[in-house]
Amino acid sequence: MNSRLKTSFEAEKILALAIAWTIIFTFASCNNLKRSKMTTENGVAPTMVTEIRVYKLKTNMTEKFTEVFTKQSLPILKRWKVDVVDFGFCLIDPNSFYLIRNYQSIEQRELSQKAFYGSNEWINGPEKGIMDCIETYYTTVVDSRKLTVTNQQIN
Repeated sequence: MNSRLKTSFEAEKILALAIAWTIIFTFASCNNLKRSKMTTENGVAPTMVTEIRVYKLKTNMTEKFTEVFTKQSLPILKRWKVDVVDFGFCLIDPNSFYLIRNYQSIEQRELSQKAFYGSNEWINGPEKGIMDCIETYYTTVVDSRKLTVTNQQIN
């Protein structure tokens, strides 16, 4: 890989990570994460992880991606009882789309995704339409209990 391509790839990766962290802090500050619902009766927070996936879409594919995601993928995710917290387009890059999902643990995330992405419903359904739109994607998984904004109360 020549140095120009490597630099471009590294810049895209840094942008994707910056977008992911922006989403985390926006997510927390907009009160989408309800701390009171994340504790058990004894006040201990359950183990939970939040996955933030940022898709870099191919040029001129946002309309097709939006249609396939909202009309096919999202209903399947709901049928599979995947906890989709939020999704949408990035405010600073119109070709970047984020998907935020919660899981009970890293292990449950792995099992859920293996079953979902290996299912006939996904493979024979929206997989090709979605994948045709994606140039690349990045995933980060964080401890949901650590999603806070300094000096702001999360209700």
